Formats: sequence, C-alpha cells, structure tokens
Amino acid sequence: MIKGKRAFLANLLFRISAHRYLKFMNSNNLVIFNYHRIRAEKMSGTLFDENVFGPTEQELREQLTWLNENTDIISEAELIDHIQGSKKFERSATMITFDDGYRDNAELALPILKELKIPAIFFIPTQAIEERELGWWDNIAYLIKSSRLHRITLRGAEYTLGKMKNRVIKELQEKMRTDRTEITQSLVKEIAEVCEVPFPETEIASQELMSWNQILEAHRAGISIGSHTHSHRVLSTLNYREQLYEFQLSKQILEAKLKTQIHSVAYPVGGYEDCHCETGSLAEKCGYKLGFSFRTGFNSASSMDPFNIRRISSEQTIPLTCAAVRFPAAFARSRTSNSFSRSLSLTHTNDKEPQMDLTTSTRRVLRQTFLSVLIFSLLFRPMGTNAIAAEAVTASTPSQLASEENAIATDETDDTEITTNGNSVISPGFKVRLSCDDDRKLNGAYRVSADGEIALPYQVTLHAGGLKLKAFEKLLEKSYRSYFNGQPHIRVAIVQKRYAVKVTGVVKSPGTYLLKEHTTLDEALSLAGVRTEDLSSGYARVGHINHTKWVSMEDYMKGGPAHDLPMWRGGEQILFQLDRPEGEAKAAGDEEPIASPSARKITVLGEVKNPGPVSFQRHADGYYYLIQRGGPTQFSDLTKVELLRTDPKSNEHNRISLGDLQSVKDVHESDVIIVYPDRPSNFERGLAATGIVAAIVSAVMLTVFVARK
Repeated sequence: MIKGKRAFLANLLFRISAHRYLKFMNSNNLVIFNYHRIRAEKMSGTLFDENVFGPTEQELREQLTWLNENTDIISEAELIDHIQGSKKFERSATMITFDDGYRDNAELALPILKELKIPAIFFIPTQAIEERELGWWDNIAYLIKSSRLHRITLRGAEYTLGKMKNRVIKELQEKMRTDRTEITQSLVKEIAEVCEVPFPETEIASQELMSWNQILEAHRAGISIGSHTHSHRVLSTLNYREQLYEFQLSKQILEAKLKTQIHSVAYPVGGYEDCHCETGSLAEKCGYKLGFSFRTGFNSASSMDPFNIRRISSEQTIPLTCAAVRFPAAFARSRTSNSFSRSLSLTHTNDKEPQMDLTTSTRRVLRQTFLSVLIFSLLFRPMGTNAIAAEAVTASTPSQLASEENAIATDETDDTEITTNGNSVISPGFKVRLSCDDDRKLNGAYRVSADGEIALPYQVTLHAGGLKLKAFEKLLEKSYRSYFNGQPHIRVAIVQKRYAVKVTGVVKSPGTYLLKEHTTLDEALSLAGVRTEDLSSGYARVGHINHTKWVSMEDYMKGGPAHDLPMWRGGEQILFQLDRPEGEAKAAGDEEPIASPSARKITVLGEVKNPGPVSFQRHADGYYYLIQRGGPTQFSDLTKVELLRTDPKSNEHNRISLGDLQSVKDVHESDVIIVYPDRPSNFERGLAATGIVAAIVSAVMLTVFVARK
C-alpha cells in the first residue's frame, strides 16, 4: 500500500472510530514503535542525515499520550517475563524504543517519557559515545552536504553534486550498508578526501550525541539501556567472529558504565537483509535475552521469537499510530517479501515463519472481507453530537493550515495576483511563490499559516508573518546558505492575498478560514456555520496580537459604529457567542488591551490537547479557555462539562455540572473546567455490535461465494 493510500485509509478508520469498536482484533499482539531522532519545533535544517529524524517534540507527546491512554506500554522486564511465561497480553500491547544514542533522545524525549511515566529502551552504539564520533551515515551526509565541489570521482565512479546531493548521499549510504567490510572500511575516509572536507570536529559531533552522564540519568529514571553493537556496522557485512566482537564489546562497556546487566540488543539498520541467519543465535550466545530487528512488522504473542522481535518506524500522525496498533496486519506488517524473509530469517531455529505465504486468491478474499467490514462499519457507526465541532477545531491548528487548503471554505480560484514589491508586507494566510534556479525543489507556492509560520522544503520552517518581501528573501537565503556551494539567490513573490482568521465559539465548524480583504464580519461567521437568525443577535470578539474588540452583531448589521472595523490583517481570532458580555462598552465595540497574564489562573483539564492553566480574562467564556489550551481532543464530548469552584468563605469545593460548554459563561478566578470523554452509550455499543455481526456474516458469505467461483 503506497503512503498516500495508507494515510488516507488510516484517517478514514480513525474518523469512523473503528479503533474503538474493534479492540479485540489485536489483543494478542505486540507493536513496537522505534524512534531515532526527535525534531525540535523550530528546527530549520541539518548538515547530517535527515532520514533519521522522526516526529517533532509535540508530535511525540501526542503519540505517546494516545498510546498511554489506549494501550499497555510494556517495559523490557515485562517483555522478558511474557516470553518466559508465555502468557497473553491483557489488552493491546505496545513498546517504545530509541536507537543510536542521539542527544535529543535525552533532551526532548526523556522529559516526556518521565512526565507520562512511560517505559522505554535506549539502544546505545558504544563506540560513538566513547569516541564522540558520529555514525557513518551522518558522516557521509555531512561530507557531501559540506562539499563545495560540483562533481567528485570515487573509486572510478563519478558523482554530480549540486542539486543531486541527497541522491548521492543515499547511494553512498546504500553502498556502505550492503558491501562487505573489507570493501567499505576506508570508504568514508575516501569520501572526505574527494569532497575536500574534513570530518566534523569532536565538539560538533558531541552536540549531536548523548553523554555517559545523560545515559546514566536516563537509566536512573527507569529507562532500560540496550546494546546497539559497538561500531554500528551492518551485521550482514561482518563474519562470525566480527559479529561476536560487536555484541560482546558493547555489552561489556555498557555493563561497566551502568553497573547493571544488559539484556537487549538491537541489530543496526535491522532489516532481514541486514543480518545473517546465525545473528540471533550469536546474540543469545553472548548473554542477551532479547534481540530487536527493525522495519519487520508486528509480533504475535503465541509465536514471538525472542531474537527476532520486530519493530516498525514511528508514525507521524495519530491516525497512523492508531491504525498500526488496532490493525497491525495491514499497517504494521513486514516490508519484506516472504521468500526473502525465509532465506534470511533472524531466528535461531528454522521452524518459525514470519508471515503466511498467501496465494493470490486468498489475498483477494482478505481484501474483499476487509472492505466489507469497512463498509458495514460506515453504515452502522453512530455519530456523536459533537464530532463535527471537535474535528473542525483539531483541523484548525496552524501547522495543518498550509497542507489542508481544501478544507478551507473560501473561494481561492479567483483574484490571483502577483506582487514583487520588496516593501510589500506578508500577512498570515498569504500564498507566496519561491523561485530558485539553483535548486528546483524550492520552486513552488507556499501558504503562510495563521500564526505566521511557513513550512518549506528540507524541513525548514520560518516566521514570515509581518515581514517585508525583501526581508523575507534575506531570511531565506540565510537559512538555506548551508545547502548551497555559494550564496543562494531565491526570489519571492506574493501570488495570493488571503487573510487567515480563526473562528471559534458557538459555530458549527470552528476553524481557520482564508478571507478576502473586504470580507465582512458576518460573512466570516457565516462561513463557520453561524445560523442566520443568530447573526443579528449575537456578539463577536475580534482579537489581534494584543488588542481585542467586542462587537454587537445587531449594531454591526445596522451599520452602526461597530461596523467600522479595520481591514483584515491576518492572524485575527473571532470568538462568537449568543449572550451579551459584561459591560455595555464592550458590546458597543470599544477597544481595550488584552489583560496581561497574572497569577490568577483558570485550569482546563480532561479531553483537551494541552491540559493546564490559562491566565484569567474578564468577559471570557468557556470556549476561550478551551481554545487557549489547544482545543478539544478527538475523544472529547462538549456536552459533558463540569466546573469546579472553590467557595472563598468556606474554602469548600463545589462541583457544578453544566451539561455543555455553551453553559460555561460566568467563569470566576481559580475555576477548574473539566471536559469529559465521549464514551459510547449502551445503545451505541449495541449498534456497533450489530454492525460487526453483519460484517462478519457478509464476509463469510463472500468467502464462500469466491471459493465456489
């Protein structure tokens, strides 16, 4: 399944909540998510290997939070106990591992693991930590990216750099991964010579790797430490004695440093083709209890090989993570063909087959059965009352705006305009076009998000909102300078002026909308689904940067003073409510500065993206505080909200059941707002069970029909 179809199907299954009703499907499986590097939120690029970077710090937090709430995340010790005791997992089981000993594992991932109390294994290549040298894959990327030459000749082969650097890096890394040691042992040194670039200095390499103190700190925090061999050489390129040396030396160094037994080893690169058939038995001979491969699928509790424990790469989104856990046969399956995995099995016995050898007709039946289940799930799935609102708030996050233009309810097909004046100011929502003769990958149109950020190729994210075109061009050239041999020349033009405005509150479809300059306030609210009868009687708060303005829609529709709002500047936040806010002046449209943060806090807990405190604001309702904490999660029920309030006189806590978020209007200082999850009722469970039974009956009938054919 190609990446696009795979992501589409995962999102579809997540939207229909198939993972909630089909939990039983993988109750006896273990899915292990493997990470290498965690991407900092403001990372603008790297001189090292880009392919080892996984999710951002925030994406990692979201993934681990979902896994922690919906699965049993087991530790190394629990896995050993399971294998030795051959007992079933209680529910969906998952595991977290990190490879290669990068510093961001300690600085970005470890605090999240400690906060969520999640066990994990850090696999450490001891030579890199001891000698403060990066792995061969990072060194190859560094040398090629840093070279100012246009063409190099290596071992009789000619490589063109310039725009082809990434392709050359992949080719040389593949050669290093597959060729025998006697062929590649001096390859990286030869690359440095022909590129005329020295290896990265020890200080630069140290900034990318964990120190022994950080490894000890992780171990004391409950993180298991495992071996990733000594030199991280691909084991299939080594002979019997060399593999023993890698396993034994790494284990000895780690046990001496940590004063504890090392039970696990992760095979470098770790695909079936990257190990010998005797690799697993050699690891067992060296005293390891567990051996982990990579990119090889999920694990069945009934037939798990302790020295071929399969892992998959970490997913980038919650739907894909959920699909890998709930439907591992489709989303966490082996990427290697059955015949190939048979010939290069990692197991120390030959009687365990990683995958079934399915015939073409059987595969066809399974595909049709899966589609039948999917169709019946769609037909019988009961929709929650707040599903549309929750998903719309989720889709309105700034990071998604640029990639989800099709979800924005405005007409973008007209008024395409090209502005190249260097003094023109870029606003949130504008679409800008980049032109670069030196690298065509940069050429294209990019949307500025609601918070002013713009996501560009090579994982570069810049803040463009409020900058003049000429200032943005200089920022681009500075950010991309390390990718070119000389000074890059990048031209920028504004090709569409739309203003990104967030609309929340009592609206059908909260989200971020792209508005034309002369779009009126009532038109913006209509796009978000405000009913016509509410437009003339509600109140809108329009905020931008550090000022806010309350607008009476009745006065606005009549053309009163409130109608004289400034033109859109991009980045505004509109909060619509039906009830009059406190104070006549606020409703009349007088402008006031937003109160600065103080010690007075409102705490938002439960099913919100980032639970925590929010500075108290006069006249703000429940929607305001919910949005400040990132909006509701996919599982929130906005009709189940409670307010905890402390009586200042008696110091007693009162629990107020409000019924829905619209009732949270009069918020006092120190209140606690709790949003509860959307749990299916007995009736909804009955409908879901009926759909599953119908799907099974249909699948059986379909199978019999195909078999007869």
